[in-house]
Amino acid sequence: MHPSTIIAWKEVPFLRLIIPFTAGILAQYKLALSPRPAWILAAWCICLLLLTARLSVNLRFRYRHAPAILLNLLLFASGMLVAWYNNPAHQKNWFGYHYQPGDTIMVRIAEPLTEKAKSYSTIATIEVVKGKQHLHRVKGRLVLYFDKQHLAAGIDYGTVLTFVKTPEPIGNPGNPNAFNYKQYCGFKGVFHQVYLREHNYFVAEKKQIFSVKKLLFDTRKKMLAILRETIPDKKQAGLAEALLIGYKNDLDKPLLQSYINTGLVHIIAISGMHLGLIYALLLFFGSRLPSSWQRWAVPGAILVILWCFVLLTGASPSALRSAIMFSTLLIGSRLPIHQSPTNALAVSAFLLLWYDPWLCFDVGFQLSYAAVLSILLFLRPITGLLDPTNKYLRQVWQLIALTLAAQILTLPISLYHFHQFPNLFLIANLVAVPLSGVILVGEVILCCVAWLPDLASWLGWLLSQMIAWLNRFVEMLDHIPFNTTDNIPFNLPQLLFFYTMIAGFVYWRYQQTGRPLLVSLSAVWAIVAINCFYAWQANRQQEMIIYNTPRMQALDFFAGRQYLFQGDSALRANTALTSFHLQPNRIEHRVKPVSTLPGIRQEGKLTQFGTHTILHIDTSFQATPFRGYTRLPVTMLILTGNPSISIGQLANLFDCSHIIVDGTNSPWKTRTWQQDSRRLGIPCHAVATQGAFVFPRH
Repeated sequence: MHPSTIIAWKEVPFLRLIIPFTAGILAQYKLALSPRPAWILAAWCICLLLLTARLSVNLRFRYRHAPAILLNLLLFASGMLVAWYNNPAHQKNWFGYHYQPGDTIMVRIAEPLTEKAKSYSTIATIEVVKGKQHLHRVKGRLVLYFDKQHLAAGIDYGTVLTFVKTPEPIGNPGNPNAFNYKQYCGFKGVFHQVYLREHNYFVAEKKQIFSVKKLLFDTRKKMLAILRETIPDKKQAGLAEALLIGYKNDLDKPLLQSYINTGLVHIIAISGMHLGLIYALLLFFGSRLPSSWQRWAVPGAILVILWCFVLLTGASPSALRSAIMFSTLLIGSRLPIHQSPTNALAVSAFLLLWYDPWLCFDVGFQLSYAAVLSILLFLRPITGLLDPTNKYLRQVWQLIALTLAAQILTLPISLYHFHQFPNLFLIANLVAVPLSGVILVGEVILCCVAWLPDLASWLGWLLSQMIAWLNRFVEMLDHIPFNTTDNIPFNLPQLLFFYTMIAGFVYWRYQQTGRPLLVSLSAVWAIVAINCFYAWQANRQQEMIIYNTPRMQALDFFAGRQYLFQGDSALRANTALTSFHLQPNRIEHRVKPVSTLPGIRQEGKLTQFGTHTILHIDTSFQATPFRGYTRLPVTMLILTGNPSISIGQLANLFDCSHIIVDGTNSPWKTRTWQQDSRRLGIPCHAVATQGAFVFPRH
């Protein structure tokens, strides 16, 4: 491996800054400290840095490592402070500190409405909280849901609404190892939500807002209208919208899953590929302009167009990363100093994390930077493995090398978050990447010639045919039985050791010494040892989990490496809901489905799980005394389907240790049962508000 393919620390100073800065963000997230310790640490570091600068030459040489240590500590403290102050709940004017139930809330809609199955949703900024004796100008964001059938006319970006309804905290299903929606919204500074019906709100202001953001939203709306008009098929138009500006609300859900399974989801996310194509086109047209414009006028125009496109697409982390990186490279090309592409990548990451430190938890952010860094590190050595003489074979090999290089550092992240590997990703990318690039360029041309109806109609038909062919190709690959290896258990320690293995192997190839290779092999053994430990643990497990699945019953029994599912047949048939709520926990526990499970015996509504007795109480249950028993001993009662029974009646019939209220019961009944249980001293767990119930408790 050539030395130039290895990161030289002196050439990437911003990469050295990111490591302690990100460590500070993670420390603040885990420890949730007040800003005072970070301020004290930062102040001491600054004072000591100033002091070391005034030392004599001999003392500076003796303590030559001190400035580097102090700078890293200062960056660590900066990461903690940026993370703390980036949380809106830490600001004095956050609405949560001033709102009282019954107050009037004034909000301004901050994004265009998104259509859901039964409602419209949007993000709104809170501006005023007004009570009977107080009025506060506040800050904060919340999710607004509008009744789809009775939405007031004219509600759009910039509309001001007032309402008197208590915002509810955004909940989390609380299913083990599943996606944490509450945390996801919290990273975006959104902690509350409100569902508004026709009589709940008043439109206070509909005046037009003239701003860059308004212009971008209007432009995006016009581009969507052009695509929908010229590409009438909804499935194809949905993909066209995602390809051009990253608008995914119209994307066909099964089709999206096919792109995920085949390793092509990066195509329908605004990423470096999209920005790279547009950047290349702008450079091509800019190079045709007079030489007197080449110094600053052309780069300035390219930067403006590039950033307008990024903002138009919603400024996703991958798009922002690409825009900052291309901007750094473009500006650097006009400066007399050499700019490393890796350092330009690090600059974009550092600036983004300074602006929004919680991006480091964003999967798209992680995959985006891992892919580009992987290409920068490994593309040249992989390309050098073969040297085809035929120019067409050379181009094919370069695309293969690019795909393989991107996979090296993204693979661990994909395994950790998605627990699957697309086996046919190479074939899929060889066809889909070039074709999607042609489609993207065609869509840009389509929007430019939309004022010519005949040409736009013909171009729309051509794009529709290419998109239809691309979709059929992806769906065909997705239906191949061995397309995806899924349900791969992969945890955080394995992720860290995987990267240790890669780093050790790379440096061994560079240095040709035994120590890095030993580190790499040790990391491999650590991954295997962790896998063996969790497999041994899985062989001994015996658990029951009642999941929080809205309006559906879902219960898993784990015994060793097998599980038995009890619940609604509709949930069993719904792959999307199962994958979201249940499958992550099954993967973590390394279990496979079976029709019967040793230690499980079921008779009607009664289930015997080892030494534990579980009784399901539904609408068919009759509250009649049992012969021979004053109170029948059971381990657990599961209330499901809104049965008409009180906790007092159940307490007279059963001697139970736990009462579980699943997600099929109404909220008011759930609250009533919880209040009665507390009064009688019986432990009661409502999965709708407290998350999944795991038994035995850990």
